[in-house]
Amino acid sequence: MKWLSPRISFHRHKDKYTTLIISTKVDKWKESLIFGWLCLWTLVGLFMLYFLATGNFTESMLVNSSKKDLQLYLIIFLVFWGLFEYRVARVYLWRKKGMEYFKISPNKITIKKAFGKYGKANEYLLHNIDDIELIPQKQNGYARVMSGSFWDLGNETVSFDYLNKKIIFGKQLEAKEAKSLANLFKKEITYYKKMKNTER
Repeated sequence: MKWLSPRISFHRHKDKYTTLIISTKVDKWKESLIFGWLCLWTLVGLFMLYFLATGNFTESMLVNSSKKDLQLYLIIFLVFWGLFEYRVARVYLWRKKGMEYFKISPNKITIKKAFGKYGKANEYLLHNIDDIELIPQKQNGYARVMSGSFWDLGNETVSFDYLNKKIIFGKQLEAKEAKSLANLFKKEITYYKKMKNTER
């Protein structure tokens, strides 16, 4: 096993294929912060669900509102709560057990964004892959700060062209890490393409 950075490891398996893993783990305090956020948000939702299910509203809660109006408000709130709960839970699981997994062989690349053992794998034929390059990143501003935050799942840094589609990967890598990753991909793809051509 070799390392491009503390987050990126790779290994060439006796010239048969190369595996590469990008870890998504963050510092323990950041993970704990997301977990605490998730717990508090869950409690808020359960509290609202209790009032909606029981209809046990106090007089102070019904000031200037009817019972039906308050129930409608709670339903709308819980819809948005559920969406946000799902997103926060995914972020926590991603930071706890998530990884980007790659397998490069003479025929194809397999890319899997996995939560532990679970995740959908996508395959791309090697001879259809072109233009491995870095994705331009904003150097400053609110969008850059938010997309690079540990509570976000996006901000891929490397891409390649595949049958007129842009395939992106390498979430939230530093500029140096992204450059090293792109160079490694170019090197391994060139190596396996040559191997394939030699076998013909």
